[in-house]
Amino acid sequence: MTKNKARATVLVAVAALLVAAPAAEAAAEGATRAAAAGEAGVRATDAPPVVRVGAAVTTVPVTVVTGVPYDGVTVDLSRAGDEAVGLGVSAEAQVGRPLVHKVAVAVEADLLAGWGAHEWEVLAWTVGSDEPDGRIVPTDVRAHSMVGLTTRRVGTTLRVDGSLRGYHSTADRYVGLPRRDVSVQSFDGASWVQVKGATTDARGDLTTFGAQVAPGTPLRLVVADAPTVWGAVSAVVPAA
Repeated sequence: MTKNKARATVLVAVAALLVAAPAAEAAAEGATRAAAAGEAGVRATDAPPVVRVGAAVTTVPVTVVTGVPYDGVTVDLSRAGDEAVGLGVSAEAQVGRPLVHKVAVAVEADLLAGWGAHEWEVLAWTVGSDEPDGRIVPTDVRAHSMVGLTTRRVGTTLRVDGSLRGYHSTADRYVGLPRRDVSVQSFDGASWVQVKGATTDARGDLTTFGAQVAPGTPLRLVVADAPTVWGAVSAVVPAA
């Protein structure tokens, strides 16, 4: 039995258990045209190209538009050849057989075998059929990170303090990210420019002095992406 056939068998069982939901929302104009033309399959989806994992379960909303009515849509997230680490089934299945399906995919951190390249598998299915119509969408899964910023004056010298934290999926908590380069940036009225560079210490914290900016100048910290952790941008803080 093919992967799609096996999955379709499961989907039929899931569909039989779904409780009727409120009437489906009106289909998008493009989907309506596709339906009129009889174009089967998944016509569009906003399954994101980037997934930030920041909790034991991260819920990712996905919209799927089909060209003809289906009983439901299933979206799962996995690395090629691995078991799914996230799964969602459209809540509107079997109600009006809509063209626009809303799916909430629950991504479970403890099921991740690693970070990086994954794929969304989007399947539109009909009860009684063992050949769902599908689409594969590539995505990049990494840990979420956050960076905070405070400023104060030491005499006439500006002191900038920051802290960088990233999600640790095994510990299920945020931990300091050491030895990461951080850009201190100011807004000059037209764009953001770097005024100082810094590196986090073993605890994921940083302190730097001497940025030449006037009091009240908007400041932020920017951290670039890393192979396993997405970068971060702090909230904007006025210079002390």
